[in-house]
Amino acid sequence: YFTYLKSSYAYLEGIYQDGVLIEGFQPDSFDYHIILPYGTTQMPEVDYILTDIKSKATKTANGNVVTIVVTAENGVASNTYTLTFTIAKSTNAYLKSIALDGVDMTNFYADQLNYDVLLPYGSSIPTITAVPADTAATMVINGNQIIVTAEDGMTSNTYTLTFTIAKSTNAYLKSLLLDGTEIDGFAADKFNYQDTVPYGATMPIVTWVVGDEQQQVDTTWNGDTQLTLTVTAGEMTQTVYVNFNYLP
Repeated sequence: YFTYLKSSYAYLEGIYQDGVLIEGFQPDSFDYHIILPYGTTQMPEVDYILTDIKSKATKTANGNVVTIVVTAENGVASNTYTLTFTIAKSTNAYLKSIALDGVDMTNFYADQLNYDVLLPYGSSIPTITAVPADTAATMVINGNQIIVTAEDGMTSNTYTLTFTIAKSTNAYLKSLLLDGTEIDGFAADKFNYQDTVPYGATMPIVTWVVGDEQQQVDTTWNGDTQLTLTVTAGEMTQTVYVNFNYLP
């Protein structure tokens, strides 16, 4: 009589992830590493098709690992297919906000990486703080730059803040002096002065004290009877006249 030899074939025809054949499947390839999209909260459904309908298979899921043990018809030969799922890490390397001295920048946009910040005259450079859009991202503040690295450790963005302190617009003198003594009637907002020079006296030496260290003062003589002082601070200019009247 004839003895029927049972099959030793213990392979799968296909493994399917949510109904789609997994990429790179080969019957004689047993280990698969599958990356799931970032944000995935549920493991996919895994199904399979036996090549030999007389073989048997057992599927086991343990966390992110799915194993399928295929046992041939003869009950001896077997193969184990292992699928390891990994959820992709975030590539979000953006900021949620930037604050200067604790106050959020109102013109902040996550995808805008460069900012020109004009500070009021007399200001000091503010302290920069920031909040990443993704809590899994890391952030380093280096001077005027904020470097954000996404959870994946590869994606990054660098935000750069360029600060400019506004120039003074104070074009008023603090004092105006003749031979070291403040001129009679001096006031910062007074721009025309008269001085009488006695007969035979020498022309007094005109000096001044600036009202702001950023002021520039230029002088022009109109003959020997009028001195014009042009005081400039930023875009602001004031003109001061000192008129000398000589006694006969």
